[in-house]
Amino acid sequence: MKDRTFFDTNILVYAFSDDDSAKRAKAIELLNNCNPIVSMQVLKELANVLLKKDANAILLIKNYIKQMLDDFEVAHEDVLGGLNIKGKYKLQFYDSLIIASVLEAKCNILFSEDMQDGQVIEGMRIINPFGRDL
Repeated sequence: MKDRTFFDTNILVYAFSDDDSAKRAKAIELLNNCNPIVSMQVLKELANVLLKKDANAILLIKNYIKQMLDDFEVAHEDVLGGLNIKGKYKLQFYDSLIIASVLEAKCNILFSEDMQDGQVIEGMRIINPFGRDL
């Protein structure tokens, strides 16, 4: 994919799950075919979700996060931009923070299962990659 692509936490959660689901396969395929961009918020949320699944997996989770910090572009978190997005589009605050980071990183696409599929915000399109061919 040539578009700059940002990954929401939920896509990474599927990629790091230990099941053999179609969603996991799709998440891994996307990560392998893009140059993933995330924010520190996404990495923090991922660590939190993975710790809830297995509180004893701290070393493994640290290795995941270190690898992503090495391999992924990490976008700036823009709290003021998030507040602007929240005010303009009436979204949840943490979703607004993600979108502000996506826009700050000049991404064309946000892969997310939790936000409105197909919605375009300031030139960036939200895509739920599950159940569609990209």
